Amino acid sequence: MKRLLPLIFILLFSNNIIADNDSIAVKSQSEKTTIAKSNLVDFSGIVPNLLPTVVNVSTTKKIVSKSSGDVEELLKSLPEDSIFGDLRDLLEKREYQTKESYSSGSGFVISDDGYIVTNQHVVDGADEITVSFQSGEKIKARLVGVDKKTDIALLKINIKRKLKFAEFGNSDKIKIGQWIVAVGNPFGLGGSVSAGIISARGRDINAGQINDFIQTDAAINKGNSGGPLFNTDGKVVGIATAIYSPSGGNIGIGFATPSNIANDIVQELKKDGKIKRGYLGVSVQEVTKEIAESINIKDASGAMVIKVFEDSPADKGKILPGDIITKFNGKKITKMKELPSVVAKTKIGKKVKVEIIRGGDKKVLKVRIEELDSGEKKKKDLKSKSNIFGMGLKKIDDDVRKKYKISESISGLLVTDIKNNSIAGSKGVKPGDILLSANQIRLKSIKTLEKIIIKSKKRKGGGIFMIIKRGDDNFAIILPLK
Repeated sequence: MKRLLPLIFILLFSNNIIADNDSIAVKSQSEKTTIAKSNLVDFSGIVPNLLPTVVNVSTTKKIVSKSSGDVEELLKSLPEDSIFGDLRDLLEKREYQTKESYSSGSGFVISDDGYIVTNQHVVDGADEITVSFQSGEKIKARLVGVDKKTDIALLKINIKRKLKFAEFGNSDKIKIGQWIVAVGNPFGLGGSVSAGIISARGRDINAGQINDFIQTDAAINKGNSGGPLFNTDGKVVGIATAIYSPSGGNIGIGFATPSNIANDIVQELKKDGKIKRGYLGVSVQEVTKEIAESINIKDASGAMVIKVFEDSPADKGKILPGDIITKFNGKKITKMKELPSVVAKTKIGKKVKVEIIRGGDKKVLKVRIEELDSGEKKKKDLKSKSNIFGMGLKKIDDDVRKKYKISESISGLLVTDIKNNSIAGSKGVKPGDILLSANQIRLKSIKTLEKIIIKSKKRKGGGIFMIIKRGDDNFAIILPLK
C-alpha cells in the first residue's frame, strides 16, 4: 500500500501539471483574443466624414416605342407625294408613343463647387439627372462630359453653399490585402457602407480600354455603380464599376476603376468636356510561343497585327497584317494589351516611331497618330452607312464576302436594309442587292458614292444612274436626287 502512494502522488501531480498548462493555454488564448480585437479596423471614425460626399444619382429617360403594325402598314400604302400628305404627317406623329424609364446609381462630390463623378453607364441616354444627398436634398445635375472607354461621367450641380468633397488618393500605392470601404446606393438603399480588402490588382475584364481594374470583396451590388472605394485615410482609390455574379447579387467579386485613371479622365472632361485619344488603326493579338517559334523569334512578346484598317495611320505608315509591334514611341511593348493604352495617350498629330518584326527582321516605321473619334468614324464610314437614298450599305470586304458568300470577283456596296417609303425602296431596290457603279463610276467605297452624289448635286443633275446586281442578273435604275 505504501508503495502505491508515490505512484498516486505522481499521477495527481501530473494531473495538476496538465491542469496548470490548460489554465496557461486559456490565459494565452484570452490574451490573443484581446490583442486580435485591438487590431481590428474600426471605420466609425472616418465614415461620418465620408457619407456627405457620396450621392445617389437617379435618371429619367424617355423611351419612344412604335405603335401597332396597322399604322405602319397604312403608312406604307400611302404614296410619298399625294393629297394624303397631311394624313401621313399625322400618322407619323402618332406612330410612336413615349414612355419614361428610371434608373439609379451612385456618385461622389470632388469639389466644393459641385462637380460630381459617376459611371457613364449610370447616366447613359438620360434626359434628366437628379443628385440626392445624405441630407435628403435633391438637385438637378448637368452632364459635363462622358468617356465610354473608361465608363466615367462628370456631372455639375449649381449650388450656392460650399460642399464637402472627396479627394482622390494614389491607386498605384494600394496593396493586395489592404482594407477599403465602399459607399453607395445598392438597390436604392442610399448611404450604405460596406468594407473589404483589395483582392487583386491589374484585372482585365474586357471592359473598354481599362485592363487594370481593382478587384475587391467588399459588398458591391446594383446601384453601387459610380460609388467610391475609400482607403483607411478616407481617400478615393477606386470607382465601383462592375461585379462578377451568376445571380446578379454580390458574391464577393467586385471591380473598380483605379483612381489614377479616373482622375486623369475627370480633369480632361472638366477642361474640354470630352476625351481625345490617339488612333493607330490596327487589330492586334498576343504573340504566343507557337507564333514565336513559327516565325523564328526568341521571345513571345509584343503585339501581332492581325488587321489594318483602310486609310488609318497604320495603313498610311505601311504597317501590315502579320507585323509584330515590339516598340511604340520609345516604349517597349511586351504584351498585346499594352499597345492600346500607349497609343491612346499619344499626342494627336505626333509622328512616332513604331518598331516591328517582319519576316524575322526588325524594321522601324514612322506613323502620324490621328484622333480616335475621327478614326472610328472613318472605320464606320468604310464599313457601314445608312440613309443614302434610304439604304443601309456595307463596303464589300473580306468579312462581308465571307458572311454573305459573295464571290471574289464582285466588288461594290452591299445593300443591308431599306427604309420604309425611301427613294431606293420605291425604285425596287432590295436588301441583298449589290451596287456596282454610279454614274458609270465603279463603287469602291461608300465615300466614292457620296462624292458622286455631291458632284451631281453641284451640277444640278436629276438623279444617279446606277448598275445593280441581284443574283446572277444586273439591271439599271435612276435614283432621283429630289
